[in-house]
Amino acid sequence: MHEKIVFIGNDKGFVYGSIKKGLEEQGFNIISVNSDIAYIMGKESESKIWLLYIENEVTDYVKIFEYIKKAVISNDVMLYLIASDSEIRDVHRYIPEHLIKHAFEKPVDMSSMYKYFSLMVLKQEEVEQEKSILIVDDDPSSLRALSDFLSVKYKVYMANSAMNAIMFLTKKKVDLIILDVSMPVVDGTQVFQMLQDEPSTRDIPIMFLTGNSEKDVVMNVLSLHPVKYLLKSMEPDKLILSIDDFLDSRK
Repeated sequence: MHEKIVFIGNDKGFVYGSIKKGLEEQGFNIISVNSDIAYIMGKESESKIWLLYIENEVTDYVKIFEYIKKAVISNDVMLYLIASDSEIRDVHRYIPEHLIKHAFEKPVDMSSMYKYFSLMVLKQEEVEQEKSILIVDDDPSSLRALSDFLSVKYKVYMANSAMNAIMFLTKKKVDLIILDVSMPVVDGTQVFQMLQDEPSTRDIPIMFLTGNSEKDVVMNVLSLHPVKYLLKSMEPDKLILSIDDFLDSRK
């Protein structure tokens, strides 16, 4: 397998060492990184899979959280977390839940975690050549639900604001953008116009997604000529089918 994982934590700790050894026995190449911002910076060039083990007070990790959040948004890092239930909730104050791929609750079920990572790598290899989708939505539950449905078949990225979406698109191109109409500060229609005005993104197809089915909202959105207009109230299978049909037509 030889997949690299950046493992952040107390690299002298007993539990850390046990987890590291177990992952290595499963065939993973573990890059040990002490939980100090000086050691973490730049590690995204070594692997996009990061596993953060919380051992101290969550407030001790604030600078680390700030750096990791930027790495997830800007450099496509996939973040995994090992923490207690209360620590996980506290981490969400600094890193939004939708930016964390998965959280393993302490005490860690080692065999389940090893199996999870093994399956994750296999799935990643399967979708490497698949179409990629960026979902932009400020609602974490809606963002996560749609991502879960689509990630079965597609490579899915998430952004919870216009700024994060635009920052992501300066680093990576996708095959489709699914854009929520109603977002604070900069709404979906404004993001649409910004992306259309930028040569590097104007050719990326955009679907609008909204929970508002009022006629004036629909007409305003349709006047921008998105490739599709999707309602959040649609049955999940119909919503996914609509996305499948569009992407299949572009193969």
